Amino acid sequence: MAAAMFRVASVEDASACVKTFRLVRFDRKPVTPFAPGAHVVLTLKDVASGTQGSRAYTLTSRPDDAAGYEISVALGRRVTGVSSFLHAAARPGRVVTVSEPVHGFGLAPHGGHPLLIAGGIGITPLLALARQLEQDGTAFTLFYLGKTEADMPFLAELRALRHGRCTVVTTAVPAMGRLDLRAILAEAPPDAQVYVCGPAGMIHDVQAHARHLAWDPARVHAESFEAMASPDDKPFDVVLARNGRTVGVVPGQTILDALLAAQVPVDYDCRHGSCGRCTQVVLEGEPDHKDTLYAGAQGQDGCIRICVSRARSARLVLDL
Repeated sequence: MAAAMFRVASVEDASACVKTFRLVRFDRKPVTPFAPGAHVVLTLKDVASGTQGSRAYTLTSRPDDAAGYEISVALGRRVTGVSSFLHAAARPGRVVTVSEPVHGFGLAPHGGHPLLIAGGIGITPLLALARQLEQDGTAFTLFYLGKTEADMPFLAELRALRHGRCTVVTTAVPAMGRLDLRAILAEAPPDAQVYVCGPAGMIHDVQAHARHLAWDPARVHAESFEAMASPDDKPFDVVLARNGRTVGVVPGQTILDALLAAQVPVDYDCRHGSCGRCTQVVLEGEPDHKDTLYAGAQGQDGCIRICVSRARSARLVLDL
């Protein structure tokens, strides 16, 4: 994946726990154009420790802004690694490496009524879609769930939408309750296309309710920032072709986690299926892709990103 050197141009508070970082190319050239919903992989090095980390972030700048990119990064109790370092130490002037935009989540070309469901920082890819729909004059519906309004970025912009109907629900207010995802899907127009991003549990619930309501799976579009377990997960074996060793993978476990637990040395970085560092060649078996590049394509080039993915077959042979 091609990458270029960028510097942090500015840092702004988007909410109580989200910062927006503006990134401009070090050589001052225009940035590569992108479509709404795209993300980049940001890599930075901690000079003090010599360690390097990578993570994917949705682009929250507007696609027509050729001067730079913007990413919005959440900080919470369970946030570590690159996101934590950005909040703590990424000041204007900081140099980072940024990949070319990656497109794996976007509006369906001939979809019906867009139904957007966001949880927490999952608003970032849906913000990009909402802006595109607003610009096109397309009516849409957005449900936005967060802990408190102070934690939720972009609220003012979303509430000012002319073509989108935005419903905000905060879990810290008991009277507001939680999103009734089943009712939302049941009451949606028959041609609706749902786009969801947020915690793994929310995405799983949307997908489960859609199945129970007999939705066509092609009408459900999900973007996840973490590896997702599935109730359909079954145990399988990974065979390392170079030494014949077999490693068992249990339900809810990624191939990477199983290999690391078995003390098999493998290269990896972001653990979100975006940077590509953990990609391995599949020699035999059927992968179950859960990353943004191969999901839906089911391994057309014979590779798998093991940090988030599993297998559909009982046996998967890797060139390891």
